[in-house]
Amino acid sequence: MSDGLIRDWLFTVLDNEGKPTDTQGIATELDLGSLKIAHDTDKRAGAYGVVALPQTPDEMEVSVSTIGMTEELHNALLSGVSGEISLQFNGVEENPETGTSKAIKIVLRGSIGSIPFGSYTAQSNAEFEFTMMVNFIDRLWGTSRFIYDPRNYRWDVNGKNLLAAKKAALGV
Repeated sequence: MSDGLIRDWLFTVLDNEGKPTDTQGIATELDLGSLKIAHDTDKRAGAYGVVALPQTPDEMEVSVSTIGMTEELHNALLSGVSGEISLQFNGVEENPETGTSKAIKIVLRGSIGSIPFGSYTAQSNAEFEFTMMVNFIDRLWGTSRFIYDPRNYRWDVNGKNLLAAKKAALGV
């Protein structure tokens, strides 16, 4: 469970060349999704019951809602069709009871899942929502760091790659 509140955050989109876009003031909602692990739940011969065996992670999709669109952001999203883009979330979690805070940084990389054309209502800001399929995660929560990079057999928890032995056995 979270220690506190995330009141202040900044969200940036980096195009497929790594050029950042300015999204300050237009990103209204981020759904960073979750990394779900598939399980084999077949009952094995001789087993008393089902033992759920973890498999590989399923695909992960994130969605972002904005009020308005800039040319810079539009171009960055379009570049995600022919290459990967990155989403970077920086925030501070504050615990009002203890007066402590911790840095949060999440970097997600992947290809665009949907390109927004907008939702328009008279006399209000246009709303846009785009999705991205995630192929890389780097998450820093205080001093705890997690990196998921399936192309390079990385499942790092605080600097230790838990897939290192599998990667070495496969010779990749």
